[in-house]
Amino acid sequence: QIPVCDHLDSGGIRVDFGLGIKGLIPSLQLFDQASTSEYRARVQKIKYAMNAKVDVRVVKVDVAAKKCILTAKKTLVNAKQVWTSFSELTIGQLGTGFVSKVSSRGLHVSFFNDVFGLVPTRNLRQQALEGTYSVGDVIQCRVLYINAKGNKESAWDLTLAVATDASEDVVDMDVEKENQVLAIPAGKVLAKGCLRVVEMKQSRKKAGGAVIPGSAIVEVATKQVVDKYDETTMPRSIECRIPFDQLVDSYESECLDSAVALDSVATERFAVGKTVQSEAIVLVDPKKTIAEHRNGTGRFVSLSLRQKFIEASRNEKSDLLLPKRGDHLYAGAIIQGYVYNLDPRHGAFIQCLDGLSGLVPKSEEGLNLRLFDTVKLRIASTDDSTTPPKLILSTKLTGKLTPKISNRKEEGIPPIGKIFDKVEVVKVTARCARVRILDNDFTPNSRVQFQIHCSVVPESEGTSQSCNNLHSSHPLSKWGPGLQVSG
Repeated sequence: QIPVCDHLDSGGIRVDFGLGIKGLIPSLQLFDQASTSEYRARVQKIKYAMNAKVDVRVVKVDVAAKKCILTAKKTLVNAKQVWTSFSELTIGQLGTGFVSKVSSRGLHVSFFNDVFGLVPTRNLRQQALEGTYSVGDVIQCRVLYINAKGNKESAWDLTLAVATDASEDVVDMDVEKENQVLAIPAGKVLAKGCLRVVEMKQSRKKAGGAVIPGSAIVEVATKQVVDKYDETTMPRSIECRIPFDQLVDSYESECLDSAVALDSVATERFAVGKTVQSEAIVLVDPKKTIAEHRNGTGRFVSLSLRQKFIEASRNEKSDLLLPKRGDHLYAGAIIQGYVYNLDPRHGAFIQCLDGLSGLVPKSEEGLNLRLFDTVKLRIASTDDSTTPPKLILSTKLTGKLTPKISNRKEEGIPPIGKIFDKVEVVKVTARCARVRILDNDFTPNSRVQFQIHCSVVPESEGTSQSCNNLHSSHPLSKWGPGLQVSG
């Protein structure tokens, strides 16, 4: 027992160990449960009176700052299951700590010696414990998942569950498999009625006037969203989000300026505990691990209810593309996306699947598009030097695209307008076909490559079958190395 030597304005207590060593008991460490009642104030005044002796336990020692942080919480002082190092923890292990923060992610729980973890909101929801705990409350937890994220002692990912029953069975987990990415293909269509709403998050309006859409958190069986389900390693269900700007293909004008109006569109379609009575399409997969999905940590998989997206995804033979990262894109292709931002300096920013985006410049009437609308656009140009590629889009769906031609005069470079009788295809990409000149009267410059841009390829050219992995609507889909093309 250590005597109280000082009362701080912050509500904390200072105790004296003797020999000039003192320790601090923060106000949140005085009692097991947080409370501001008059009764608690009277108890605190008596229990922590000057020179009164109290039982304490060291929470943390900061040698550099010469600080010693203590707890007088009875449960923590008497706890036998004490966590002081991440490296000593194992899955299923029980420990007692205290709630240091409550956020939308869940309960942030602190233990001794800077060990901390998270009880995800998903787990609280499954255990029907949402809203049960406050900052400062003592809580007993069980390790669900732990993994080192770096070389530092504090760089650990510790996911917890509230231990409501110490006799609960512990499931052994293969950490290597838990760290594998659970691939959820963007563009996958989910059946009507397979999504159940578990939470609604309201939209809000920024100081500048822009509306930040809310979202519906939905639960879906994992086998509905993955191509190959393994019940031995994958969770039975995962949580996704449907942003409120993904409900329809076009919104009323008031929804663009009012968070309340946008939320009203959502409440017409969603209710907590009810299933979503429409199909959905996977918009963005955050590439989370199995453990992150199981524990409800990290970013949500984003879904969309846009009917035009769903129709385009199903119609694989259509010339209308619903592109995503990794697709072969080319100038002249017609794509579908939605307007996610209007910037008066640049134009309309367009979002497609899996985070692929593009820009309709204001010079191409980008600012005439409406926010959140599903739009059909034409790729004017691509920059393949970045991943994903940068797309410049146009609202003009017809008309010939003119590739840029160099006017430099140099030996071995043909003049503009020169006709060659025949060329041979060397390589095909989504943007162009690299060719070799088959002309005995012309010797090309060895430093110059010749290519045919996809936007000027005659429809009649090529073989009868596809020669590469380009989309069937791509002008070069039937071109391959060795093909000879006549001028």
